[in-house]
Amino acid sequence: MWADSTALSVARYHFADITSSNDATGVEGTEIFSVEPFGGDQIALQDPSSAWFLSGRQQVAKFNEQARNTVMIHLALFRLPQYSTDILITFNDPTVISPFSSSTVAMGESSSSPVQPWTLEQFRATVQSFRLLDPAIFS
Repeated sequence: MWADSTALSVARYHFADITSSNDATGVEGTEIFSVEPFGGDQIALQDPSSAWFLSGRQQVAKFNEQARNTVMIHLALFRLPQYSTDILITFNDPTVISPFSSSTVAMGESSSSPVQPWTLEQFRATVQSFRLLDPAIFS
């Protein structure tokens, strides 16, 4: 079994990688709110060595725009050393759309007022139902 501190570092690494991919590196307001393990009795997936939830926030621009939108990032990490792999499930939830973003038009918003966010509980319910039906995909 891999050490919990290693899994915690891996969860933070994946958040940092998403931050980089979203070009949110160095932007004020990018932060991790929580990283917590969850037990096998809380998930449908069989035999992960550990499983973690991470929630954070990033300021993200679309299509290289200057305007940045506030996006909650929820991440679930399943460590599966028996297959030499990790499974990562991410959920990007835009919570505040800049009035100068192209997303404003797409969402029908004309101000920076918050949109109705998905909840962490909805993401957890999705992750808790995740199952690996055919481990042969790792062969």
